[in-house]
Amino acid sequence: MDDRVAVEHVSKTYRLGNVGVTALDDVSFSVATGEFVAIAGPSGSGKTTLLNLIGCLDTPTSGEIRIDGEAVSALSAGARADLRARKLGFVFQTFNLIPVLTAWENVEYPLLIHPREGRDRRARVAAALEQVGLRDRARHRPPELSGGQQQRVAIARALVGEPALVLADEPTANLDSATGRDIVELMRSLNRERRVTFVFSTHDPRIMSVADRLLEISDGRLR
Repeated sequence: MDDRVAVEHVSKTYRLGNVGVTALDDVSFSVATGEFVAIAGPSGSGKTTLLNLIGCLDTPTSGEIRIDGEAVSALSAGARADLRARKLGFVFQTFNLIPVLTAWENVEYPLLIHPREGRDRRARVAAALEQVGLRDRARHRPPELSGGQQQRVAIARALVGEPALVLADEPTANLDSATGRDIVELMRSLNRERRVTFVFSTHDPRIMSVADRLLEISDGRLR
């Protein structure tokens, strides 16, 4: 399989005053198209920093990240934003939904910010909500939905633009056990049906147990 993501000798150091804090130290790995990969490690190990770099939300201090063979570190901020819109979807542990918008409007929002040609926007939103089992909750706002339903909306929002890669940062952390299991099963089924590549940061053994591959990180280095 072709590599969807290639991380090549990536390091990230943050400056705190005159002190440098190394969040990642010479990390290298690749993720193939269609893989379901979990990155596990304790809090502060560098998991979220790594996802932020892959997601073009930050740039490495050294090393290179490639998405579908395209080196992203040297891209301008505008070019990175365009790449995120075209190829990436994001799911967060805190859902990050807009509370005054309905489920439908939250899912539609990325398509309004970055308009695309192709299928009708309404058809895309309807299909995304159908895939996560929330077509009947389309007009409900986030406060009217359970935590699991809110995360399903977030997954629909991540998928509505038909991304090549979804990055999920602790997506089950704020859910109860049964709901978390349902969310894991939903993402795994979407991965298999649509061959969307998923990369997770997680503490959740349910995600680790169904992942195609588990990467363990500690103190900024892959074990």
